[in-house]
Amino acid sequence: MKTPFLTFNLIIVGLVSSLISIFSGSAIAAEKINKKSVTVALYSSPTIRLAFLPLFKQFEEQTNIRVKTVRYTDQHEFHNSMDKWLVKGIDTPDILHGQSAERLYALAKKGLLHPQTQLWHRQGWFEKFRTELIDWVSYEGEVYGLPYGYYTWGLFYKKSLVEKFGPVPTTWDDFLYYCQQLKEAGISPFPASKKQPFIAAAWFEYLVLRSYGLSFFEEISAGKVSFHHPKVQSVLSQWQQMIELGFFDTQYEQYDWEEYIPRFLRDQIGFVFMSTNVGSRIYDKKFIEAVDFMPFPKINDIPRYESGPANSFFIAQNSQNKKAAEQFLDFFSLPEIQSQLGKYLYLSPAHNEAQSIGGKYTSAGHNTLLSAEGISPFFDRAAKPEFEKPAVKAFAEFLATGNTKMLTKQLEAIRVKGKGKLALNN
Repeated sequence: MKTPFLTFNLIIVGLVSSLISIFSGSAIAAEKINKKSVTVALYSSPTIRLAFLPLFKQFEEQTNIRVKTVRYTDQHEFHNSMDKWLVKGIDTPDILHGQSAERLYALAKKGLLHPQTQLWHRQGWFEKFRTELIDWVSYEGEVYGLPYGYYTWGLFYKKSLVEKFGPVPTTWDDFLYYCQQLKEAGISPFPASKKQPFIAAAWFEYLVLRSYGLSFFEEISAGKVSFHHPKVQSVLSQWQQMIELGFFDTQYEQYDWEEYIPRFLRDQIGFVFMSTNVGSRIYDKKFIEAVDFMPFPKINDIPRYESGPANSFFIAQNSQNKKAAEQFLDFFSLPEIQSQLGKYLYLSPAHNEAQSIGGKYTSAGHNTLLSAEGISPFFDRAAKPEFEKPAVKAFAEFLATGNTKMLTKQLEAIRVKGKGKLALNN
């Protein structure tokens, strides 16, 4: 015979079991409802987290699709993971955010990216983005990416320079004389960095764009023009003149650009030639007021072209969540979302109807891009990887040596070797 106490305990146990069963069932049901998810490879800098994470939350609330992030710490780690993710299919993120043009073409050529052409037609995106941005995410008739922002390069300078030396000239000969005045006053016109050779590549690109235009730059990037060509030699000669005049300070060769910004703010450096995301490192209102941005000076009397490197989202071909991934792209195509991203990433939004709300430098860069005759994707994305990687290192070495003969020999050897590989592949 069961005692009242034992009977009571059995009732309690039964009730608890029933409740556990009910809640377990609810949890399983909820899990099924929230089963959809997408994984995004995300660079883990504070700036990028601040920009993306609130929007991921908004996407989750609107679609009931959970966003999981795979964090990587720098571009080197990201590119090293590509083979594991896209080729070997190990822990593959559904969505990756990366760079356009040749870097995207290389992945598309190997069949590693999910085509988005039908999505583009369905959403009417071909009318919403400028032609260059669409071209840079398209390969052999298919679209493989969604641009969410782009930016340009120019010169950052302190207003204190203007007070001492007068307005910064916008034409080349006057600009060189201005730099000479800075040098004589003990101010380094420009830092020279080997640690980030892409900055030296930007110098080459802009000297070409301002001297001979976008088409000639595209021919050089494609390996169609010899580095012995008179126009290329003219560009290198202009650059060599600046180096021989001591305008590039090599004491900064092992600095990241973030590391020499404090020297710039203390008037030890005259100009910082960089993209508009320099604004992400100028926080103080006093310094924002003190620092201005201008386009690269005019050299020849030709239309103005700018570098406009773009960032895009693309979907892995071996993603198991392609429909959810396309919903993710649809969300991040919205003008208001791209405007918000641009605000925190110091980018111009890629969507034509989005607004540039990223502050002083982003707005200046945005206006520079909109008024340009055309844009390039930046040298390290315009050229094929096997060409650009050794070339940018050679450009960075040139800032220290100023040896045009050596640079020409190096670049021409890289170009000819690349053409040989292309012939063999065909």
